Amino acid sequence: MSDIRNRIAHLPPEKREQLLRKMAERQQASGAPALDLPPAPRPARSASEPSPLSFAQQRLWFLDRMEPGTTLFNLPAAFRLRGPLDVKALGRAFNALVERHESLRTRFMEQDGQPVQVADPSLTLALAPEDLTGLPLEQREEQTRKRMAEEARRPFDLTRGPLLRTRLLRLSPEEHVLLLTMHHIVSDGWSIEVLIREVGVFYEAFVAGITPVLPAMPLQYADFARQQQGREGETLRRQLDYWKARLSGAPQVLELPTDWPRPAVQTFQGAELRVELPAALVEQLKALGRRSGATLYMVLLAAFQTVLHRYSGQDEVCVGTPSAGRSQAELEGLIGFFLNTLVLRTDLSGDPTFLGLLGRVREAATGAFDNQDVPFEKLVEELQPRRSLSYTPLFQVMLILQKPQGRPQLGGLALEAIKSTAGRSMFDLTLSLVEVERGGLVGHVEYSTDLFEEATIARLTQHLRRVLEAAVARPEAPLASLPLMPEAEQRQVLLDFNRTDTDVPLDVCFHQLFEAQTDRAPDAVAVRDASSSFSYRALDARSNRLAHHLVASGVQADSIVALLAPRGCDFIASNLGVLKAGAAWLPLDPLHPPQRLAQILSLSRAPFVLVADVFAPLLASALALLPEDSRPRVLSLEASLNADVPSSRLSPRASPSHLAYVIFTSGSTGTPKGAMVEQRGMLNHLHAKVLALGLGPKDVVAQTASQCFDISVWQSFVALLVGGQTLVLGDDVAHSPSALLNALEAHAVSIVESVPSLLSALLEEADSRGSSRPALSRLRFMLPTGEALPAETARRWLLAWPSIPLVNAYGPTECSDDVTHAFLSSPPASSVVPIGRPVCNTRLYVLDSLLRPCPLGIPGELFVAGTGVGRGYLFDSSRTAVSFIPDPFASSPGARLYRTGDRVRWLPDGSLDFLGRIDFQVKLRGFRIELGEIEASLRQLPA
Repeated sequence: MSDIRNRIAHLPPEKREQLLRKMAERQQASGAPALDLPPAPRPARSASEPSPLSFAQQRLWFLDRMEPGTTLFNLPAAFRLRGPLDVKALGRAFNALVERHESLRTRFMEQDGQPVQVADPSLTLALAPEDLTGLPLEQREEQTRKRMAEEARRPFDLTRGPLLRTRLLRLSPEEHVLLLTMHHIVSDGWSIEVLIREVGVFYEAFVAGITPVLPAMPLQYADFARQQQGREGETLRRQLDYWKARLSGAPQVLELPTDWPRPAVQTFQGAELRVELPAALVEQLKALGRRSGATLYMVLLAAFQTVLHRYSGQDEVCVGTPSAGRSQAELEGLIGFFLNTLVLRTDLSGDPTFLGLLGRVREAATGAFDNQDVPFEKLVEELQPRRSLSYTPLFQVMLILQKPQGRPQLGGLALEAIKSTAGRSMFDLTLSLVEVERGGLVGHVEYSTDLFEEATIARLTQHLRRVLEAAVARPEAPLASLPLMPEAEQRQVLLDFNRTDTDVPLDVCFHQLFEAQTDRAPDAVAVRDASSSFSYRALDARSNRLAHHLVASGVQADSIVALLAPRGCDFIASNLGVLKAGAAWLPLDPLHPPQRLAQILSLSRAPFVLVADVFAPLLASALALLPEDSRPRVLSLEASLNADVPSSRLSPRASPSHLAYVIFTSGSTGTPKGAMVEQRGMLNHLHAKVLALGLGPKDVVAQTASQCFDISVWQSFVALLVGGQTLVLGDDVAHSPSALLNALEAHAVSIVESVPSLLSALLEEADSRGSSRPALSRLRFMLPTGEALPAETARRWLLAWPSIPLVNAYGPTECSDDVTHAFLSSPPASSVVPIGRPVCNTRLYVLDSLLRPCPLGIPGELFVAGTGVGRGYLFDSSRTAVSFIPDPFASSPGARLYRTGDRVRWLPDGSLDFLGRIDFQVKLRGFRIELGEIEASLRQLPA
């Protein structure tokens, strides 16, 4: 054996290092004791001679200079000592340890602009016990926790030292607590184990009155730092090449869904949540690993990355893992900062089976540990990733699996490590697990409290366990088929959040309920605009005449009547008249050019078009673009409303399943889509507004939206359902912040809806008026809709008018308008403004790509079910089939889901958070615009 040692000692440094690393890895894997190998030859060095810093130390030095006095890199530890303690011997033991390890006597300074480390010749630590025996037991423990926190928060001065603090608390004659705090720049987790072991040797010897015996120190940490800085050989270059290739193009950030927005600068504030995996499951995981040639760590990593993949939606996931950084046997007994970090990048694309993923993870982990000698700091320097103060480079999530640890010993004393929560988190998430004697795994998730709430992390641990259980049961199953949610959570998102069944009259049509309201209060004002006003009786008669005229002209039930007219009392009368005739109205926008109007008329195949005289020339230009045999019959709106026909009510010509209206929205292929909404869906939405807003006869509802915007429907009709009043505000008022504010006050408006961009302009106008801004004393609700509501806009409104709540509403045209309401009566505390909970008789599902429900907080696509789901797209079966699909969660046959294309997630209270689109649709002043339609139009232009 001595011959082998000598041959190894005379190898070239690079070859010797490579061989020792391989032998150490094999020894560690087999559990055999470390080989007693001679130290590497090194140049003589004086202990007081300044030495360079290791790469890891350089980073901590730099961060300490950036934020002097930071306690982020304090390493606190606490141990309960039971038994008779010789305090003097313990103090001598610590000082002997300090004399043995230069790192514990080391200070840091600058020399010629570069950081260096210098070991002081000597350092004496005082260990005088602080007596807490006079306190009651409960107070002793409380004071112990208080002092632990104090020590963890007390900063070190790297330039003055010492960078090791000891503190001893006496709780009783035979119970003490030892507090140790070191700075990470001179220590790591492994070092603490070395410290306790060697202090124990010294202590036991001093108590016995004998000379302590420890093996000679082969080298000191400063020697290691010098070696590392001088290492430029082939091995390092080869390993660097590996990492450059492995991490090229890796995602910069793992975009996990968070409870709070990522701050611009990390605060590293954190908390911990306990995790436990039972012995039976762990044994199954080990067995799966053995069958696959993988370690337990690899199986855990594969499952953890599966969860992260499902949470983030990213196919490539980078996870950090610690490496002891002591590949040479002679480093194992040193105290110092050797810990290195490896980045494990795994490709989860293609929906592999769990076994397939395990093979990918095995390759990534094996490659990483084969190339573990490159310091993480050197890797960052070489790769030059995008740097940010808001997250760590290369990875933001770490997985740690520690081997079982024996009970620490200190002479004849019983030692018990005391868990200390430092209240910090170096990364977004760190999952730390350790094997225990009974066979299971215990540990904790350390998480950033800037990003996550405890409940979110608790769910993550449940999802991880669910994936682990599924993986051992079905390792050949694709990742996408492995369930995340426990049954209780699945029941919550599918059923509990969707208990919206409400008994409202849906077996009649809206115009019938309007007629009943007319009979109750015929002379009440029903609708007003800038130039006219109709009572309920007058509006009923006027719409009846139009209905008689349409029927006489040949309008059939469930057919479509296009309507080109300005917003106002007559427009609402026209909508009512079309419904009474049993038909559906199709609004045309007078601001559209003739080409767009012609396109919509052609796509709708509307047999009739009602046109206000003022827009007759515009319609004529549009019709001239259509083949003569496909042009609709034109009816003058004014002539039809004043036709010499009866004003009596018609017998019912429509049922709740007949069409109410068709609104064309932008289409991604360049062709707009006609969304068909039935009477039942429209009426359910009106009832939802009545119930949510508590509407009654005294309410005045502002009608401000374009006639081609779906929200115009409820703005026009909802007051007529309860005996209230619809106030039509023209575009000159609705689009002017100043005029709109004045109108809301002057006309005692109680309900108004606005897109958030206009709402922001209203606030600017109000601010400009100072104390003279209107009180809006009759306004009961402001409803932002059509665009995402910025939290700042919501805050400004609720500070300006704290007694007027906001109702953030969301809904697609295809589902009869709004399907959610979120009530905000106080300024939002975060940047998340939810879109709310489902309205009556509506079910909402957040689903993944396989149409499976997403867990709480995990983004997915929003699907809508229930009464409001429309009939589909007019004469467009292919796009209807894509967007309107069979409802897998419904008990009734033929039920359908509408695919919104919107990304959302469930919040714990059952409301939804809107995250954006999964495609390229945008919103402009509430209108849906498909960028594909714009691109298609541009392609038609001459080059």
